[in-house]
Amino acid sequence: MLSSLYQQKGMKDKFEITVDIAHSIDNGIPKTEEVIDFFNGLGEDVRSRPYPDYSRLQYRGMTRSDQMKCCESDFMLFADCDMVYHPRFFSNLFDLLDKDDEFSNYGGVMTCGRFSQPNELIEKTNEFIGDIFSNSKLKLVQGIWDLSNANLDKVPRSNVGAGFWQLINFDKCDHSGYYVSDQDCRDRGWEGRGQKAKSDQQFRRRIGEKKKLPKWFCDNQIHLNHFRDNQFDEHLVIQR
Repeated sequence: MLSSLYQQKGMKDKFEITVDIAHSIDNGIPKTEEVIDFFNGLGEDVRSRPYPDYSRLQYRGMTRSDQMKCCESDFMLFADCDMVYHPRFFSNLFDLLDKDDEFSNYGGVMTCGRFSQPNELIEKTNEFIGDIFSNSKLKLVQGIWDLSNANLDKVPRSNVGAGFWQLINFDKCDHSGYYVSDQDCRDRGWEGRGQKAKSDQQFRRRIGEKKKLPKWFCDNQIHLNHFRDNQFDEHLVIQR
């Protein structure tokens, strides 16, 4: 995703993007901290928000609340870190938000679908990811959009969980300053694994209905759907 953002065109003269990454400490090969340092070295604004206790990181709504408290931007986008975007995706997005009152004045959640690898073909995504990261060395993946678009069989997905793509206009949104409160999670029995989609629904209800962006934006982002640790009962095991 960071390679995809770095290779966006027509952005720098229009707006600034800050990437704020919530992550466990010293995990991965290469480690998340190394990835952040690498892209900052390329001139991006990538910020680290480490969680010494990874169990809190698993309460997704609570983690997003932490991110929101630190947000100073006009717009906030919650997105999965395994998304890649057309090189003009964000330039076109902010052209739309600048010129179309239907979206620029909208105070709820703006969403869009995406293309994703169907589960029955998920191994092809794993092979593709394995090929481009085969030596496990930190690098910029050149042409990541074109590579993904050309090498993956894709199907459209319309669900809009906060991880996939969820944009909030803070200037127009009468939000209450948190995504889901810690006490809500405890009162409702949402602790445990902590992902709980109900926290997504609660947030959308609090700030308003969702509005879908035009189809172009659905067609021009790809979710690199792949096997994850938790599908092998190894969630967040430091073993990569």
